[in-house]
Amino acid sequence: MKWASGPIVAKSKILSVHEGVVKNGDIKQLRELTIGTNLFGLDKYWKHVSKKNNCFFVVIRLCEEEWLDKLIYPKVKSYGSSWVYLDTIEKRKLWLSNYIAPIIKHEFERNIPAGIRFDVFRRDKFTCIYCCRSAPNVELHVDHKIPWKVVKKHEINNLFTACQDCNLGKKDKIIS
Repeated sequence: MKWASGPIVAKSKILSVHEGVVKNGDIKQLRELTIGTNLFGLDKYWKHVSKKNNCFFVVIRLCEEEWLDKLIYPKVKSYGSSWVYLDTIEKRKLWLSNYIAPIIKHEFERNIPAGIRFDVFRRDKFTCIYCCRSAPNVELHVDHKIPWKVVKKHEINNLFTACQDCNLGKKDKIIS
């Protein structure tokens, strides 16, 4: 899995692939394919999907998922969260060879680099430190204990995971 605009962070094997069409907002077949996953119980998500009316879908079930100890910075750039299938030698060469990880400037840039964000999420078990809600049920942010405007650095011991609601409610208050 490739983190949004960042490195490859996990690997897995494909267990099965299912595809079909949602017609007239009928998501029953699609939703049944997610039974046993966290996605199945996210009613707000399914309500949104049913509004799409007619669309094509693909459900890929994975197994043997594991986070990588060392992140991979691919040679080829893509945007957004995505899965990258490296099932041939040619694809492995294209994505992984002759690429130097970007130099990450920790100071004076407001946005926290994707690799650092992922390390914080993983350390905090993808759970908000305030309310204990976790992904995928909430959108997670990485925030600074001592506000960025004060320290102007992204040091991992000054970063923590917060859900969107808690983070935006906190604003730039210092956490003790």
